[in-house]
Amino acid sequence: MLDPESAALWLVRARLALETEDYSTAQRAAQQGLELAPDDVRFILLLAQAEIRLNNISAAEAQTDALLESHGGNEDLRLSLAQLYLEEGAPGTCAASASAPHWPT
Repeated sequence: MLDPESAALWLVRARLALETEDYSTAQRAAQQGLELAPDDVRFILLLAQAEIRLNNISAAEAQTDALLESHGGNEDLRLSLAQLYLEEGAPGTCAASASAPHWPT
């Protein structure tokens, strides 16, 4: 039996929902996973991706801004965010984030 309190379950569910273009379910699954594992950046990235696909750009930006404030020195994270924005067709947001003061220089 699957444990609904398992963050791994919500991670898989969010990824599967994104793959099947069920963005509302992906959003809810990522939020649930984030509640269970608030320090797991994968949930924030998945939530941002779902928000972008739901055309909630400001919500996605808020998620990524919070993520960068807490993990801004993480090179892999910055590259993942840049890739996310480029793949989702928001290169302006990617460029704006890259030049924001919270990015390490």
